[in-house]
Amino acid sequence: MGLYGLYLDRLEKNRSRLILVIALSLTFCAGLMAISFWTLRKDFDLTWWIPNLYFIIWPLLFISSLHSHEHNAVLRDCKKCA
Repeated sequence: MGLYGLYLDRLEKNRSRLILVIALSLTFCAGLMAISFWTLRKDFDLTWWIPNLYFIIWPLLFISSLHSHEHNAVLRDCKKCA
């Protein structure tokens, strides 16, 4: 789904943002469920925690960059209209 979103990003920007946000949200949820599972089992092995923390942190950073990039594009369009 993420690769499809990146493919759409090259073709049409509007639809790709939705697909990318959905894929990143699912990635975040997968990492959060894994961390929750290991926490409930009281298993604190870094070989499991580090990749799953990456699955939590990376989508948040990417979604915030998508949001700021989109916000800048809206501001740019507003300046052209004025």
